[in-house]
Amino acid sequence: MREACIDQDAKRLRNLFVILLLFCSPLNPEVLWEKYRDDMSHDMRHRRIMNGGTVDDAYNDTLLLLEAKLALTNKGLHDFSKIPLVLPPVKMLRVNPQLAAELDYDRDVLHGYINQNLSRLNICQEIAVITVFNTIAQGESVVFFLNGPGGSGKTFVYKVLLALVRRDGHVAIGVASSGIAALLLEGGRTAHSVFKIPIAFSRDSMCSIPVQSDSAELLQEAKLIVWDEAPPQHRHCAEAVDQTLHDIMRRPNSPFGGKVVVFGGDF
Repeated sequence: MREACIDQDAKRLRNLFVILLLFCSPLNPEVLWEKYRDDMSHDMRHRRIMNGGTVDDAYNDTLLLLEAKLALTNKGLHDFSKIPLVLPPVKMLRVNPQLAAELDYDRDVLHGYINQNLSRLNICQEIAVITVFNTIAQGESVVFFLNGPGGSGKTFVYKVLLALVRRDGHVAIGVASSGIAALLLEGGRTAHSVFKIPIAFSRDSMCSIPVQSDSAELLQEAKLIVWDEAPPQHRHCAEAVDQTLHDIMRRPNSPFGGKVVVFGGDF
C-alpha cells in the first residue's frame, strides 16, 4: 500500500485494498484502513468538500465503495469485523453500491485516455465509434454488431466507447462471453455475472434480476452495453437478456428495452 500510494490514484488503491482483504488475509485490516484511508478517499474528499460535506462523509463514501467491490465476490466489510463500518449519512443510505462502483471512474484519467487514443483509430474503427456514440447522444435505440477477425482492433473500439460514455458521467457496461475476454475491458465482467443468466437456459428463460433490485437500477441507468465474443454464446442467453430488459425498462416493443447495445465478435 505504501508503494502504491506513490503513483496510484484513489480508485486503484481501493482495488488493491480489496485484493489484500480477499486474498492476503491481513492480521490487522483495520490498521491498513486507518493508515491509508486518506489516500483511498482522496477523490471522495474532494467531491464532499466541494459540496459542503465533511471528511467523515468522505470516509463513509469510501467504505460504501469498498463494500460494493466486496459484494461482487459475495463478501462484505462485516466479514472483516475490525474494520469500522460507519453508517453513511441518511441521504446516502439508499445508494446502490453497484451503481456507485460503475460511476467511480476518474474523469480526468478517462479524458486523457481519449485524447491519447482517438487519433489512433483507423478509418473503420473511427466510423464505428462515431456511429455508436452519436446514437447514444441522440437517445436512439439501436443494436449494433461489430464484426471483425481477431487482431482487427475490436477491443480497442470497445475501450474507447466505454471511456467516452464514462467520461460524460454515464454508466457503460462492458461484458464478454468468456472471462479472459472480459479481463481486456476496463471494468469488464462476464455476461452471466452481470445479467444473472441462468446456467440451465431455454428459449423461455429470464435473467434472475428483480425489477426493484440494485442490478435492475444499474441496467436502467446504463447508456451503453458492450458484449464481446457474442457468437460463441447461445442465442437463448441474449434472448433472456432481451426479455429481462423489456421488463426492467418497461419497453416491451424495443430491442433490449431501448438500450444501445454493441455486440462484437467473429463468426
